[in-house]
Amino acid sequence: MSTSTDATAVALKGKTSVRWRIFFMMLLLISINYIDRASLSVAMPLIAKEFDLGPAMQGLILSSFFWTYAFMQIPGGMLADRFKPRIVIAIATIFWGGFQALAAICTTSTALLLTRLGLGAAEAPIYPAGGKLNAIWMTQNERGRGATLLDGGAPLGAALGAILITWLITALGSWRIAFVVAGVGTVLAGLLAWYYIRNNPRDHAGVNDA
Repeated sequence: MSTSTDATAVALKGKTSVRWRIFFMMLLLISINYIDRASLSVAMPLIAKEFDLGPAMQGLILSSFFWTYAFMQIPGGMLADRFKPRIVIAIATIFWGGFQALAAICTTSTALLLTRLGLGAAEAPIYPAGGKLNAIWMTQNERGRGATLLDGGAPLGAALGAILITWLITALGSWRIAFVVAGVGTVLAGLLAWYYIRNNPRDHAGVNDA
């Protein structure tokens, strides 16, 4: 009788929407991912003038992000398999926020290049970990929508990135302060991800049996 009553109560309560909140959070994180990677392109005219960078060095610094980003894709997936997506997502977000903020204190092209290499390495695991999260949290009929939310962060971040970073630089009067604000905001987003995301639905207090 008790089991029947519990089942009825769960049915009446209905399915929770925690999984969708988590994936909208992933949409936000991936949007931030693209905003942070685009920030240097927006600020490059100011940085090139301040550091006296030629076209070749500008191209080298801008492209350096993708060297480590591409290299770390497979290791990022391996980390998500071994350590579970929650910790990988949170640590990756916090670290790339840190590298974003560190760029603000660079005084040489070499230091700036190193922060871009770090940014690329730190951003790489977000998609593999998001894919792992999709496989765990979504049913077979929902995984397409989960993947869409993950992929949707790329065009959203690309569309908003130039606008937001340009606005920050203009409002704050400094590309360095804008980078610090963007980096700190990213770190806070990583902490929020750690607080809310769980590796398994049964580990989340907001999920019921339905």
